[in-house]
Amino acid sequence: MVIGSAQLNGLSGHDAGRELLAKMYRQQTGEELPPIAVTDRGKPYFVTGDIHFSISHTDTLVFCVLSDRPVGIDAES
Repeated sequence: MVIGSAQLNGLSGHDAGRELLAKMYRQQTGEELPPIAVTDRGKPYFVTGDIHFSISHTDTLVFCVLSDRPVGIDAES
């Protein structure tokens, strides 16, 4: 399991989260992000591969976790 964080730096939580996810995924795999889909309950997941992720943000920070099993992260101010 790998956990990362970053400042929003003027980005939306969604955009900052996607940037952090892409950076962490590249660091762990050496590859670009695979396609992402969303379950009927709204949880995003990679369409291919065995890596699971979760992203959460506050007003100023974004957090991301990558894992080899289902995982969740929740950030609060």
